[in-house]
Amino acid sequence: MKSSLSNVLGKRLTKYLNSLHEVYLPQQLFELVGDTERHEAYRHALAAILEKKTGAHVLQAERGSIILAMEAIRLGASRVTICEPWNSLASLYEMIINTNDFLGKIVILRKKLVDVSVKDLWTETLPSVLLCNNLDSGLLGYGVQATLDYAETHLLSDDADVVPKRAKVYACPIELLTAKINGFDLSSFNRYRWSLFYDRLQLGEEPYRKMADVVCCGEFDFYQPSIWKSQSLEFTSLNSGTINAIAFWFELQLYGEITLVNAPPTLKTSSWHQALQYLNESLTVETNQSIKIDSSIRSHGILFSLEGEKERSPLLSLKPVVPTWHFPMLADTGRNDSYESAIKSAVKKHPSAHVLDIGTGTGLLALMAANAGAQHITACERISHIAEVANNNIVRNGASDRINVINKDSHALSVACDMPQKANVLISETVDHSLLGEGFLGSLMHARLHLMEENPTIIPASAIVYAVPLELRTAEVAGFDLSALNLFHQRHYQGVKLGETPHRFLSEPFEAFHFNFYDQSFEPQRKFFEVEVNDKGICNAVAFWYHLFLDEETAISTAPNSDITAWDQAVIFFDTEFLVDRGQILPITGEANLHSIQFDIEPLSYMLEGGISNALEIPIWFNELLREEEEMQNSTEAISAAIEDEYPYIAKATFETLVAQYTALGYDIGLFSDFITQIYNCSRLNHS
Repeated sequence: MKSSLSNVLGKRLTKYLNSLHEVYLPQQLFELVGDTERHEAYRHALAAILEKKTGAHVLQAERGSIILAMEAIRLGASRVTICEPWNSLASLYEMIINTNDFLGKIVILRKKLVDVSVKDLWTETLPSVLLCNNLDSGLLGYGVQATLDYAETHLLSDDADVVPKRAKVYACPIELLTAKINGFDLSSFNRYRWSLFYDRLQLGEEPYRKMADVVCCGEFDFYQPSIWKSQSLEFTSLNSGTINAIAFWFELQLYGEITLVNAPPTLKTSSWHQALQYLNESLTVETNQSIKIDSSIRSHGILFSLEGEKERSPLLSLKPVVPTWHFPMLADTGRNDSYESAIKSAVKKHPSAHVLDIGTGTGLLALMAANAGAQHITACERISHIAEVANNNIVRNGASDRINVINKDSHALSVACDMPQKANVLISETVDHSLLGEGFLGSLMHARLHLMEENPTIIPASAIVYAVPLELRTAEVAGFDLSALNLFHQRHYQGVKLGETPHRFLSEPFEAFHFNFYDQSFEPQRKFFEVEVNDKGICNAVAFWYHLFLDEETAISTAPNSDITAWDQAVIFFDTEFLVDRGQILPITGEANLHSIQFDIEPLSYMLEGGISNALEIPIWFNELLREEEEMQNSTEAISAAIEDEYPYIAKATFETLVAQYTALGYDIGLFSDFITQIYNCSRLNHS
């Protein structure tokens, strides 16, 4: 029996994770550089320190802000040394340093701070200021404690100041559960409210109940980080109910009276939210009951557990894990009500309705169909543990006599084996921010050909896609040119909440594509749009959204001003930026196939019409990174299959080993947790 990943697979996984971080870590900077409150607070703290320490040498830990390094020089520091082990981030920082004329004043060491020696600093003057901005929403998730211990022991002068000075951590037990949705009991899905690590979220995205008053977990001293000890926290319950999670946040004392808080609901920073850790086991409480929660610190952050519970470990209670977006999606009442209305109308049209629900998830839409009077519903779900919970929900709601959950992809269904007869109603919600990214069209075409009667009712019935060119880019921030950051906009679509993201529309939105889901065939579409610009700016992207017509009377919209919260808008960035002026015509091409919608502008055609392209200068290292990203994307399926294939022979202790190993190597838990979770789910299937 193997006790760890084999050397070959371990090396493949490490190489893959390295590529994953090189590609995606720089994209996290977009949120960071837009956090004005965070930078202003840090800038005031630096100003107060450097007023007393003019000419100081500032040391900045990895995963920090290049803005603060430049601010330090502007405020009087003689030098800033940035530790940054990830090549893509280090190369980006060097571009920004050169662009803003800080060459020689800001030095990049391509190492983790804990790997730096005094010789690496190439200066006789030890740093007298440590700038520590590498904090996550749970405060210590990026390995801050080890960084501080090492810096203060080996690299800093005796009179060094650390920014921030200290932090107070606050915690509150909460009840965050799915109960009844549109009258159906979906509480079985709460078994998935658990993760290997704490989550980052904005409290209030879902309804929750505060089960006790907030308490201070303790004070973390950035000068003496090892003082933080495990302790027991005492709460008194305010309500009767269930405690299944601990929400926690912090208040930073940066310097003197300068503070920064990420507490709800008065969040003062946009790049930190609150942290949420689900408990291994839920606790049922009565009003005024005494509750004790243990808090401890590990290499990957602060952890909480019920008093007396064994140390939190993935081995304690094997539970499957699902993406967290499932839960706020269930809480989207506008989406739920619209689907229920359309399903009722569809079933009413067919006196003996036989329904096919593709991608049933929790089983909610299937339950709506049963409640509306459908005789039989085939609900397919390809993910086994979600199919299991859908079946539990259906049994709990007394509908198992009419709903049959099949753990298959819809393409693998057959009428002879899985369905009593062909369906005359099809319902599906397998649409994403971009409409087609989850393969809805392909599933629909297959179902129409093999699984549906003639003239069925289809929900959704049609969709109209709207698009608009826009300026969504980073330019000058705090007086510094950060335009090099725009290199890292994803070339494939991404979901963006435009209502929460600074941007400018450069034309009126236009209708791009119309989909009639009753069509029995689909041909790829390519269209050309001549869009009149109504505002001067730099066009670097197209945003698009859709109106989804569930039937003739019911529609939902994913537009920026929509009340629907389950989906964001989709944004596609161009390889080239375009200078535009009012009255110009922007030639935009659009393509739609079974799996995606794309928009682009041909630089040559735009220039022939008198427009000017503002092509970013692409450095050699970035082209190499693009090739690395392509290789990583192509190998995703293979590395996932290799993990699943090998894991049955790996001892369960590998979980702890992998988490400790990859955290120590400086990997971001948020990026590598998908792979640890995948192995974890395999463990449930193979060892439970």
